[in-house]
Amino acid sequence: MSIITIKKRQDFILSHQMGTKLNGTYLIFQKRDRKDNIDSICFGFTVTKKVGIAVTRNKIKRRLKSIIMFLVKNKKKYFENGHNYVLISKPKIIDAPFCEIKKEMTDKFLKFKENK
Repeated sequence: MSIITIKKRQDFILSHQMGTKLNGTYLIFQKRDRKDNIDSICFGFTVTKKVGIAVTRNKIKRRLKSIIMFLVKNKKKYFENGHNYVLISKPKIIDAPFCEIKKEMTDKFLKFKENK
């Protein structure tokens, strides 16, 4: 199963302007209701050059995607249909263990779910 990723810059900008935001230690989380009739869940990943070279940035994106895949397959519902989720990484993420990133993501996505 693959996840649907956001590719267009306009979608990232709309998530920034009109979305709900949460700050974490390693990531900034944004959630936006697309207000269309499509029930798919889309994810966007942003890792800037401040984080590191291309190899490091790609590694971080792969880690984030694998955590998202795990959460999508998990029995508990972390995501709402018809929403865009954007994850913006902070430079601290380079030295973070995988389990800490995963814990932060599960906590923040549950907080999004509670705040509806």
